[in-house]
Amino acid sequence: MDRLRAALVANRLYLVVAITGGAVLAIETLAFRVLSPYYGNTIYSFSSVVTVVLGALSVGYLHGGVLADRFGSYRQFFLLIAAGGGATLLFFTLAHQILPAILTWMPSLVWGPLVGSLLVFFAPAYVLGMLSPYAIALICKEQPEAGIGHIAGRTFAFSTAGSIIGSVGTGFFLIPYVTISTSLTLISLALIVLGLLGLVGYTGLRRGEVSLIVLAAGALAAGSVFASSPTSGFVEGEPLFRADGRYEQIAVYDTTMFGQPARVLLLDRSFSSAINPITRDLVFPYTTYYELYQLAEDPPERALILGGGSATVATVLHDELPGVSIDLVDVEPLLPEISREYFFMPNSPRIQFHTDDARRFLTVSTSTYDLMFSDVYASLFSIPGHVVTEEFFALAADRLAPDGLALFNIIGSLDPRAPSLFYSTLTTIESQFPGVAVFAVQDPHRYQVQNLIVLAAHEPFGAELGERLRAAGLTRFVPHQVDTTHLDRDRYTRFSDDFVPADLYNARMIRQQEVRSEAQFDPRRAEATIEAFMELPRPYLGNSRRGETIDWLEEALSRTGVASVERQTLTRTDSEGRTYTLTNLIGRINPEVADRVLLGSHFDTKRYADRDPDDPQAPVPGANDGGSGVAVILELARQFAGSGLGLDIVLFDGEEGFPELGRSHTEPWKPLGSTYFVEELDALYPDRPPRLVVVPDLVCEHGIEVPREASSVAYGGHYYRAFREVAEEQFPSHFPSDVRYQIGDDHTPFGEAGIPTFLVIDYEYPAFHTTADTLDQCSPTSLMVVGSALELFLENLQTTL
Repeated sequence: MDRLRAALVANRLYLVVAITGGAVLAIETLAFRVLSPYYGNTIYSFSSVVTVVLGALSVGYLHGGVLADRFGSYRQFFLLIAAGGGATLLFFTLAHQILPAILTWMPSLVWGPLVGSLLVFFAPAYVLGMLSPYAIALICKEQPEAGIGHIAGRTFAFSTAGSIIGSVGTGFFLIPYVTISTSLTLISLALIVLGLLGLVGYTGLRRGEVSLIVLAAGALAAGSVFASSPTSGFVEGEPLFRADGRYEQIAVYDTTMFGQPARVLLLDRSFSSAINPITRDLVFPYTTYYELYQLAEDPPERALILGGGSATVATVLHDELPGVSIDLVDVEPLLPEISREYFFMPNSPRIQFHTDDARRFLTVSTSTYDLMFSDVYASLFSIPGHVVTEEFFALAADRLAPDGLALFNIIGSLDPRAPSLFYSTLTTIESQFPGVAVFAVQDPHRYQVQNLIVLAAHEPFGAELGERLRAAGLTRFVPHQVDTTHLDRDRYTRFSDDFVPADLYNARMIRQQEVRSEAQFDPRRAEATIEAFMELPRPYLGNSRRGETIDWLEEALSRTGVASVERQTLTRTDSEGRTYTLTNLIGRINPEVADRVLLGSHFDTKRYADRDPDDPQAPVPGANDGGSGVAVILELARQFAGSGLGLDIVLFDGEEGFPELGRSHTEPWKPLGSTYFVEELDALYPDRPPRLVVVPDLVCEHGIEVPREASSVAYGGHYYRAFREVAEEQFPSHFPSDVRYQIGDDHTPFGEAGIPTFLVIDYEYPAFHTTADTLDQCSPTSLMVVGSALELFLENLQTTL
């Protein structure tokens, strides 16, 4: 016993260093759990914590050595230990005030975690980092006969051993069984007590020191206990349940969503699942896609749900199909109990809840399933990389019965710009499943982040999938199908265990969404503009009611957010002596900006459908040739109204020329409104003409193809090359790189006047100048492609003007 006591006395500072080393690793492990509710369990969050802690330790080592050489006192050493505990308690107590503020100021998943970690975790790690070099200096004074190398080696050995114990203890015992706030409070108080004991044992306490330290520690400990949870504030009201899970913080709330009562499961900041507690219906629309099992010839006998959450899908499936057996898999051990107590999961032998990782379960399982529903990607802030690789999907394919169906819920964007998290995941799924179809839960023609359902099978679905859906009574899913036939799969990375940059792609997607915000080009709204345009009198020259349409267009232009709208009126007489009044509409965004870009398109339609084989005397409806260009530039005006770009939106009249052109007179065609606009340029632009004029026309045809246009190559110069580079890179199947024709349009007068200009047109339009140019010829997808290509080009152009 005496020998043990002597050994402890001789090694007491080594033991102190071991304890503080364990505290450092415990704090680092817990720091990741503190940060993840705000920025997700991403590689960026993990790397940010490690980077900040290591950086703080290195600075602490440096300053600790300086302090030890200068003072070298036991009092200061143990005060530093107590200060480290106090700093830990203080900054982690403030974390749930600091991190939400940082999230609001810097929502980036890349840099946000780094800034948040710096503000919350640096100070405690810095103070604790001073201790090892300080301990070495003190031990050298105690044991001058021992070499410095021997003392330094033993110090780092004890510190590292303590770190190992701290890491294992935190991961295997504290996190699974103790709340994060309690764990941090205990560690902080342990450091404070250790500092106090050292002060008592080595130097004695000065008057008031104990009271001051105990009072401060008590106040901070109380604050940490009552500090708000990171799940607070995302849902109003008090939670029905809240706890620290093994992998995230868990809360259950009763609230209202989608206009109905909802009981929601919140995992960190992500809504995991929800059910109507009164009707027990599913609340989240994406979860209803389990109904696609009805595409199979027979109901499923065995179903697998990965990422089970609160078992809402499993419960509904269990009640709907009396013969189905369901395996439910989720990594969080608390979820089975929560599912039964709060989400009505029955105690049924037909539902087996497995606490396991989805991929590990597929690896060890020998069962095959008729239906598979994977919801493991349900958080925008955390992409588990090991379940988006071709190896994972190969396992899923192996476990899917020959006639089975697999559903993968992925939160992503249909924005085709590479790199793309969703399209890389889709390409990876396609590498393992011959049959793949995609459904957009919100809108298949929008690029906003949304739930995207990938339906996979061992056999191709073919073009008749829509008919199969209707035959199965699943008609409501048909409009949500996404056309992916135009995608160039080679542009997207196929994820593998060796290379899976999912977090990087996710961060880029979120950053793109932040840039787009609500200003994103909306093809549905553009389509609605065409539909409204088609209900008005046809605005061909000579129609006595065309003024109604011009009035409507003026009002529509003013609603886009332009600073002003003015009319430019002109009269023109044809060779037969008929006089027509024309009106150009001009809207200006940021009129004070000197460098101007002009977006223009014609709104007039053709009086005679001269290419119509059946009724060439009828007027052209003009959905594409008249409506589509207007719809695109009005939508772009809405988008850029709040930007700093100097943009002019011009709706040209008379692009079709005189009504009798080619009939009773033979004078050459020219676009009347844009020609007059160019003639009046000096009055409209007294300082300098527009830097660039862009004219979209005939841009809504289904399966649109916009090749290069010869006059645009000549007139557009580097602007046209820049646009084509963007368009051909992002939409290669819609923007072929060959030159097919030279077209005269509203851009022509500008090009002839020496102003850079280009035309965006799909001239190979079967309904051109026929009565078939109606609304059904227009595709929201085509509007999205053209609008988004112009949007990206203008965003890039804005940075160079």
